Amino acid sequence: MNFVRAETLVQEITADGKIRDIVTQVKKTEAEKEAERKEDVIRNLPEFKRERMAANGAGDSAKEGDSVTVEDKDDDPKKYNVRTIDEDEAEHYQQLEDAQLARLRKQKSEDSEAVATFANEKKRILQDGAEERPDLLSAMRQQSIEQAEKKAKIAPSASDRLKGLITVKAKSAAAASAESSAPAKGGIGGLAGY
Repeated sequence: MNFVRAETLVQEITADGKIRDIVTQVKKTEAEKEAERKEDVIRNLPEFKRERMAANGAGDSAKEGDSVTVEDKDDDPKKYNVRTIDEDEAEHYQQLEDAQLARLRKQKSEDSEAVATFANEKKRILQDGAEERPDLLSAMRQQSIEQAEKKAKIAPSASDRLKGLITVKAKSAAAASAESSAPAKGGIGGLAGY
């Protein structure tokens, strides 16, 4: 928002016929002065400066660029404010570092111990296994023979499979006579015996 100055223009025609312009500036009240000061403060905020710089284009940015750098110089000491560390903080950081180093040392020792244990077990197994274990081909042949024997024991023969499955029951005399004396159901009438 760009405002113009409040002025009064009075034109007079002099006796010799010339036109004379008289410009008088309007007196500002305290409220107007305060409002103008607030507008200047708002106008100098960085976000509004960027808007003006973008609106003005590249030609005008060089003129306003100087004012921006002057104000940025004021901000530089704030950016690089070095914070001092007191004794308690230094001690705390040292304890954190020591704890991390101790954790790393412990992990490294556990890893090396595990590797050494593995190497010892591997040596022991190789020494024990070399004496007792036969070569690979004979071990595979022995295993296939054992599997064939297990299958032979488990699988029954054809006669064993048929035993007990076929059983003939003789009808008792009472059951046979009761069946013959009962009338036949469902004769010609369809659902008569139902």
